[in-house]
Order: sequence, then structure tokens, then C-alpha cells
Amino acid sequence: MARLESYIQPDIKKMDEEYIESGRWKCPESPTGAHYSVETSKEGSYGIFLCKYCLRIHKQPIVYDITLARLYGKGKFKEAQ
Repeated sequence: MARLESYIQPDIKKMDEEYIESGRWKCPESPTGAHYSVETSKEGSYGIFLCKYCLRIHKQPIVYDITLARLYGKGKFKEAQ
């Protein structure tokens, strides 16, 4: 497991930085300034999330392999098309 963590750690740091800089996490209605997403339903391997403050809806993978496929798009984690 340590090898996998060392392999993905630099990518995660870069993605975190890109996400923070993008401002997608910001919610104009939240007291903290960040979206507070709550899963409202499931659609296959994805969850439908709703921000409890601004009501923004978004779909995110809830299965580890699909999350890796979306992030890295390669190897055994490649999402079925």
C-alpha cells in the first residue's frame, strides 16, 4: 500500500491546489464559505449531492475504483465507457 500512496501523493497535492484555486468549493450562502454537500440519492456508482445552503447539485463517484479512473484515467482503474 505504501507504494500506491507514494505514487499518487504528488498528484493529490496538485489536484488539491487546483481545486482550491478554482473556487468551486466556495458557497456564497454558507457561514463557512464552503459548500456543505449532502448525498441525496445514488445513481449507479455515483452519488447525487446537494449543498444544504445554496442548493447546488453535483454528481460525484462513490466507488473507489471509479474515483481513481476519473482522477488518473489509466490502468486497471479505467472506467468502463
